[in-house]
Amino acid sequence: MWKTLGRSLILRLVGVSLLLLLIVQLAGFAVVRASIERNARSQIARQLDVDENVWLRLLEQNAERLRQGSALLAADYGFRSAVHSGDEETIQSVLENHGERIGAAATALLDTNMAYRALTAPSSAQAFIPTLGASGAATGAQPPGQPDCRGGWRALPVCDGAHARACAHGAGC
Repeated sequence: MWKTLGRSLILRLVGVSLLLLLIVQLAGFAVVRASIERNARSQIARQLDVDENVWLRLLEQNAERLRQGSALLAADYGFRSAVHSGDEETIQSVLENHGERIGAAATALLDTNMAYRALTAPSSAQAFIPTLGASGAATGAQPPGQPDCRGGWRALPVCDGAHARACAHGAGC
């Protein structure tokens, strides 16, 4: 009788001990998992913030490079002469060459009414042309010489005193 009661008591103690051990293990697992998940989420959020800052800095650098390129094009005597004379082939050629040199996805010459006089894009960016045509007409004209930060438009004074706009649209605009 003592043997069966002792076995039963020992089995109960062992069972209760194993159950308590299992509960402690599960609780420890839940705490560790929650801690790891919280840490991973905070690290991901921090890394995304850093990546966003790097991306914005790269976009700003690219936009600045394109602005400088469009200012250089606007100061080019040959381009200004071609615009003044209305030589479309030369304008197209200068826009293509300059656009490739500065890495622009598309280059355009616009008049004061924001109508395209010339629009070029490398063969890899031909799909942009209809989009650029629609966006140029939708932006509306501004008085010459006023700053416009919508996509990198730059005022371009032409020899006869009229104004046109040169644009260097790239991936960062």
